[in-house]
Amino acid sequence: MPKSRMVGIDIIRIIAAFLAAFFHLAYWSWAPANSTPKSVLLGAAAYPELVPYSHWGGIGVDIFFVISGFVIAYSATTGSAVDFLRRRFLRLFPGAMICASATMLVAWLIGWQPLSALINRFWRSVTFWPYGPYIDGQYWTLAIEVSFYALVLLALAANQRSRLEMIIGAMGCAIAIMWIAQWAYSGTIKSPVAGIIDARTADILLLRHGAHFALGAVIYHAAIDRWTWTRGMIAAVCATGATLAIFMSWGAAAHVSAWVWLLCVVALYLSAKHDGIVQRIFRPIAPSIAVAGLATYPFYLLHDIIGAAAIRYMVLSGVERFSALALAFVAIAALSVGVTAAEGAIRRGLSRILLFTRPSSKELETERHRRLIPQR
Repeated sequence: MPKSRMVGIDIIRIIAAFLAAFFHLAYWSWAPANSTPKSVLLGAAAYPELVPYSHWGGIGVDIFFVISGFVIAYSATTGSAVDFLRRRFLRLFPGAMICASATMLVAWLIGWQPLSALINRFWRSVTFWPYGPYIDGQYWTLAIEVSFYALVLLALAANQRSRLEMIIGAMGCAIAIMWIAQWAYSGTIKSPVAGIIDARTADILLLRHGAHFALGAVIYHAAIDRWTWTRGMIAAVCATGATLAIFMSWGAAAHVSAWVWLLCVVALYLSAKHDGIVQRIFRPIAPSIAVAGLATYPFYLLHDIIGAAAIRYMVLSGVERFSALALAFVAIAALSVGVTAAEGAIRRGLSRILLFTRPSSKELETERHRRLIPQR
């Protein structure tokens, strides 16, 4: 059990959140034929000069999935299946509710969609509905997170905690082997279930990102324990399968994306394994990193529509486009810190409701440890 918050994981999460936001606001908001931020920005600004640095930033999402596998492997080590379900709900729901509400308000004010359509998108977002449309594009990842949580929940409910590492590893390897076999057989990189089920259903079944989660889980166990031949084989197979999925997803940006992803995966392991060293290096700014780490979840959910709207209205008001981009990042970061504070208050209230009482000392200790290892 860590004695203090794992700074290294927070840093990687901050990097992942920044990459995803930079991709959406500096590239996806103007370059593709259609996208959510482009439908908000409406041509007010473009950033072709930033393409070499922005077009691969979507890999931040793939980094998040590996971190989630790491975090869930830790979270599932204690408590019952009901405890796990409650902790996951309290982690995801308050932030999603606040951020989806803020996004819906902004989307309504700028006339992005009719109110009835926004309400439909809002409820799909806050209930983690498997299929969109969502209030903002990035909510697509939350239902995938929930699918992974469901696998872990079923294992805990079946009293298989001692086998959970192997269950997750087997899931990840099975999915990775599908990708590897398809590539080896056809010589092309594409989904192994293409033409059989639609892409979104494949995502919900973890057929694109299951190896990411499993890799994060095996990294957690290797970091707190040691590498074994089995863990090494699982990590190698899952990393290979996940890399193939990344190449399919990111096309022209795949080479840079894959290398950035692999570097972050290695950094995740090293930062967890050598947490004491990382703590000493970053001790002077550790509190600020912790605040930023906690704010990455709302930052990820808020940046797309609200960020694009902010850039549009600043540019139309005469603000230089690069200054508008930078100011949008600052504004979303500040808003995210505020959401984090409100999120904590809502979480404590919901915890009392779900427990039908004030949180016990054990629940308070669980919440304390939740803040030691950064959560998804």
